[in-house]
Amino acid sequence: YTDVEVAPGAEYYYVVEAINADSCRSTIENVVTLTGPEKPLIGITAVAVDDTPAGNRSGTVDPGESIDVFLTLQNISGTTGTGISGTLATSEPGVTIEIGTQFFNDLAGLESTTNTSGFRVALDETVTCGSTLDFTFTASDDSGCAVDTQYFNVRVGVDEVQEADTFETDLGWVFDAASSTASSGDWTRGIPDATSHQPGGDSGDDGDLCWYTAPNGGGAGSDDVDDGEVVLLSPAFDLTTLGEPSVQYTRWFGNRDTGEDPDDYFWVEVSDDDGANWVTVEKLGSESAAPAWTQVSYPLDGLVSLTSQVRFRVRVSDGTLDGNLIEGGFDDFRIVEPYC
Repeated sequence: YTDVEVAPGAEYYYVVEAINADSCRSTIENVVTLTGPEKPLIGITAVAVDDTPAGNRSGTVDPGESIDVFLTLQNISGTTGTGISGTLATSEPGVTIEIGTQFFNDLAGLESTTNTSGFRVALDETVTCGSTLDFTFTASDDSGCAVDTQYFNVRVGVDEVQEADTFETDLGWVFDAASSTASSGDWTRGIPDATSHQPGGDSGDDGDLCWYTAPNGGGAGSDDVDDGEVVLLSPAFDLTTLGEPSVQYTRWFGNRDTGEDPDDYFWVEVSDDDGANWVTVEKLGSESAAPAWTQVSYPLDGLVSLTSQVRFRVRVSDGTLDGNLIEGGFDDFRIVEPYC
């Protein structure tokens, strides 16, 4: 028998008994006790990259250069970690780890430390600008106990903003009343009323306004989305000069009654033919609830053709069940493209 969930430093009690083919049990004579060895619990809290020592000194991660990687580790246990070292690994094509092991200072409980010498990673010219490189990190220390593998990633290049709208001014987004079917909860540009399921302000971008599903001056549910969907529609964007753009936005989905109605959702779509046909960018269904401003990013290349008639729409729906509470918010819209 192997207990794979033993916590370090905790005392466990095990009972050993025998059972024969007739299901007769032996008399329990002894209780076996075990105290697992104490060990630090180490996790990555920050990742920093420096291309000054061996790269092109651009300040970004670029194809064809070498970068130094620095990891900040935190020990969340009360046991001091000594003799800490870490090893980096990756299976990314075109990426070679040149210096894969580094050492860290001793780490007392609830403290943090960063490697003073960098892990060195070389990127071939074939690595795609805008791609995300996945790495694994395994730490060991003097306790001799196994340490869980940690995961982190590094973005190649930086995002250049091609289109942006914080909704402080009217740049062409509209509540599409003709396509909306709900009896309440119309998309509104302004400052929302704070309720248990609607934010009390915008996402924290430059400005104060956002799009949200109607004021709720009477409290939660007084003007939420009811009996259908409300549609927010963008202007047309010309993306013909872009190569690998992504769409970024910050959204809010208040869904009090998760899982009750399959027609409760927050749905973002994109069209490359001025709205004649639509493709899903992201859909939060009835099982989901995200009552906090959350920034997300999705690549557009491969979803749609990059035409001069690219539009986006945001649909928030309350299904046919009575009494469900649904709210939506949308802010800080951007179309970005990676630059190396």
